[in-house]
Amino acid sequence: MPVTRTSSSAGARIRVLHLLGTAQPEGAASVRWVGELARHLDPQRFVMEAWFFGEEGPLARELEAVSVTTRVLPFPVRSAGAISRTWRELRSSPADVIHLHLWSRAVRWIAAMSGKKLLLQLHARVSEHGESFLRRIPTRGADAVIAVSEAVARHAAGVAPIIVYPGVDAAEAPPAAPIVPTVGTACRLVPIKGLTSLLTAISLVMNDVPRVVVEIAGAGPERQSLGEEAARLGLAERVHFLGWLPQPREAMQRWSIFVQASRDEGFPIAALEAMASGIPVVAMGVGGLPELVRNGRTGWLVPAGDVAALADKISQLLREPDRAREMGRAALEDVRQRFSPARMSAAVGYIYERLANQ
Repeated sequence: MPVTRTSSSAGARIRVLHLLGTAQPEGAASVRWVGELARHLDPQRFVMEAWFFGEEGPLARELEAVSVTTRVLPFPVRSAGAISRTWRELRSSPADVIHLHLWSRAVRWIAAMSGKKLLLQLHARVSEHGESFLRRIPTRGADAVIAVSEAVARHAAGVAPIIVYPGVDAAEAPPAAPIVPTVGTACRLVPIKGLTSLLTAISLVMNDVPRVVVEIAGAGPERQSLGEEAARLGLAERVHFLGWLPQPREAMQRWSIFVQASRDEGFPIAALEAMASGIPVVAMGVGGLPELVRNGRTGWLVPAGDVAALADKISQLLREPDRAREMGRAALEDVRQRFSPARMSAAVGYIYERLANQ
């Protein structure tokens, strides 16, 4: 696997402490970032550690598997005692740079007051509950800011963000054509992901492609209600809930199309992984999705909330498998060119060095 080597002069290794939210599956997007950095940054130049806030969970083990030391701290950090204790621990950490991935105002304030260089990363502009972060995302107090897309960067107020797109490894070739036309998605099962819209769209798709199957990878509070909605729409035998998958790309090998029906997205890692697997994406044209999907080339974008248009594009690709495979090959090549982990790691590594050498 390629290793990114940065251009700074030789010297002591830069120690980076990532502050993350939960170690439960809902925190997977930011953990994937840290994991890719751990795999691609030069270990002779960078040392990585990660602290989670909340409960123990499987994401800590994911990072430990790529040689990132992890801890899990209590959350929320609200009481004076908890704030003081966390501040002292950050002050005494050997880290040169704190890379902050979570939204807690208390943790952000403590990190800014720790005496370390603070890199704030903006992963989204809307919470998973569909709430805007004050319409503008405050970035004051950070020494540098990363935004995962232009759509997210436009919501920052204070320090201007540097846009760094996520990166993932691309497959060598697209998967074999599925025997059964299969629509897949991977996400948290929460309202903002638009899964009820996806189910409604599939009920329309069945008029054109009656053999269609849907696989939904993910966990969350909507699991039961989505199952009930699938049954109400007559899709109970067609919709399969896979639960949270630590490696969703294995399931993607069975999918004809990846669908992102979200109401908003910063920059969806799962859709990027689908493209990296050689699968075309059909998505609502919201948030950072127009920066990821080349409309008509690597997939289709439809107007936000337009379920009929979503169904139409899904049906079109399922009825034209050669066109779908052509788009999948284009998606795979686009990931190689624009969203490689080497490119992402080089950009972040440069920021680490600049901060550490200030």
